Amino acid sequence: MSFILDRHDRYTGFDALPENYTPDQAVEDGCFVVVGSNDDNVKSVLFGGGEHWQEFLEATGRGENASMRKVLFLDGTPFYTDLFYVDGRSVWTVLPDMLPIQTSHQNRCLEKASLY
Repeated sequence: MSFILDRHDRYTGFDALPENYTPDQAVEDGCFVVVGSNDDNVKSVLFGGGEHWQEFLEATGRGENASMRKVLFLDGTPFYTDLFYVDGRSVWTVLPDMLPIQTSHQNRCLEKASLY
């Protein structure tokens, strides 16, 4: 995954999102996938791709550039978040229709629990 901005400083990584995407397809595509519901009584759970989160943590722990996509399926509807570790110290979180935001300067701010 590449961190590319267009001439309007808009992130282009969400330009070709698939239609009718499923959790199984997202895992096959290398995403970290969580499923849940808008029902407050239903807890979100890891569906698959936990190894991608682990690889992201290991790479950033070594100071290497890394990226990953998280897909949260709520009642079957996918919601995307792309994470980029780009310069050995900054984590950028990108959500559709938003400008990239720098979310931390230190890898230790990332916790597995924060992705559910």
